Amino acid sequence: MRVFQSTNCDIEIIEEKKCLIQIWKGYSSTDKFREAQLKTLELFSKHKCTNFICNTVDAGALKSEETEWAAENVTPALAKMGLKVFNVIIPKSGFAQMAVDKVVKADKDGLTFKYFPTVQEAVDCL
Repeated sequence: MRVFQSTNCDIEIIEEKKCLIQIWKGYSSTDKFREAQLKTLELFSKHKCTNFICNTVDAGALKSEETEWAAENVTPALAKMGLKVFNVIIPKSGFAQMAVDKVVKADKDGLTFKYFPTVQEAVDCL
């Protein structure tokens, strides 16, 4: 069920799996990136999610300030809400992969990061 839609990120909930899925699309400006991340936190809590999938297949490049902001603000908040495994769908773009790698390396919240080629494979592992 789609619960949020913007030009750069859609958010879906799979209620029976208590899973929130971010679907990133192309380049994200600072404002749009942070808006989607804050909406993620709101919806993760509202729907009592315990699982999270970040679909970066079609994500574009991201400013390093944004990856740092996400690693300092979003992942710790998700961890405090009970997230244990941060599931990532592998991006097509090398630039997007570098952004994902920065978030993973900066993480200090004890999350496990798992990579999958498709959303369905990630969902099947929940």
